[in-house]
Amino acid sequence: ASGLYSEQLLAERYGCFVSRGSRWTTQRLDLNTYVAARHISVRPVPNWRPHFHQALDRLGVAITPNIEVSSFGEIDRVIDGTDLILTATEGFARIYSPRIVGIRAPFDSAFSVHMAWAGRTHSSPAHLWLRRQIREIVAHLPEPKVLDV
Repeated sequence: ASGLYSEQLLAERYGCFVSRGSRWTTQRLDLNTYVAARHISVRPVPNWRPHFHQALDRLGVAITPNIEVSSFGEIDRVIDGTDLILTATEGFARIYSPRIVGIRAPFDSAFSVHMAWAGRTHSSPAHLWLRRQIREIVAHLPEPKVLDV
């Protein structure tokens, strides 16, 4: 078989991650407050722009990070004890430290995560097995825990 195959694995959206002791865990974060807040962002490569910026563009607002880092490694330590906001997928809450907590973003930025493969591997026993493993893992992912402040 030729072509490209794709399957939606999960629906995701962006959230905000803050220090557990931050005012953002108790104070409502509306869009204006979010835009005016101090932000940290992850920019793994130059000129990379996260998907959620498109939602902000549609709302006519933009954020300027106060701190940019090149990876998510140790980002919880950077955020801990500050009022910085990291905007990342809510799924980030599944894997990160108890130092930071997820809260709902003040804008909607839903998206789908897909698995894709080429037609030449569509019937391959190894690829069939791998796709089953990925589906099984995704099916058992817990819902991200984010606060609705």
